[in-house]
Amino acid sequence: MYPSSIDNALPVNWNMPRLCLDRLPIVDTTRNKDLQWLSTHTSLMFSTRERALRETSLKIAGGIHSNVRLNYKESLFTIFMSFSDCQGAKSKVFGLSDATRGGVSVLIMGSQLRIDLANHTVVLDVVVLPLTNQLVPRIRSFLEAISATGVHVINVNDDEIRLRKQTIAACVERCRDWSLSPSCEYLVSSSIPISFESNTDFLCSCGRGSVSPRFCQEFQDGKQFPNTRFEQHSRPRFVYHMWRVSM
Repeated sequence: MYPSSIDNALPVNWNMPRLCLDRLPIVDTTRNKDLQWLSTHTSLMFSTRERALRETSLKIAGGIHSNVRLNYKESLFTIFMSFSDCQGAKSKVFGLSDATRGGVSVLIMGSQLRIDLANHTVVLDVVVLPLTNQLVPRIRSFLEAISATGVHVINVNDDEIRLRKQTIAACVERCRDWSLSPSCEYLVSSSIPISFESNTDFLCSCGRGSVSPRFCQEFQDGKQFPNTRFEQHSRPRFVYHMWRVSM
């Protein structure tokens, strides 16, 4: 998967096909006994070499390997397994945490697991919330509420969080259904993402709050987390896309 770039004053994904999330069939994750195929499907993203490296990384304290591609896939596998309740504790909220940079810097909140029919795979419909130094004080009550319900923390290193910011920006762009403003940070800076610095915005503000109506309704009804106003601070939806890579 390649990152996004600016071409003719527009963000362009090099090789990621566009998706219309709301048209993709939803998988019922409440029937996890019928989702055993998902574990097999997602594990196919690991090449033979990566499988051997993965066995080694599982024995390392913290589970972080020196191979950033493997770490990225391992985190992706964890998110899909936990969201679908196929393996480990079920969770809808995931935090990307770099202990050397102050802990969790990005929250990922799952909405639905969907079937990508055209590409014969699955995608996870989520919203992403960068925890910037300016935003955290304003949403402290919200962060306390979701912390009480349980956040699945995923440990990452500098290399992986840099890769994730690139891929998150590309995944946002692949399902973007809003127009960019003339003052779009991508266009002004000629860079996607905007920044790789910790606790700063790395997505443009054009799509801020562009979450699915169903996702907002779940929050308003208290089905996700009670007493929250997440939709006021949300970032665009993006898709985690599964793929098989041979190294």
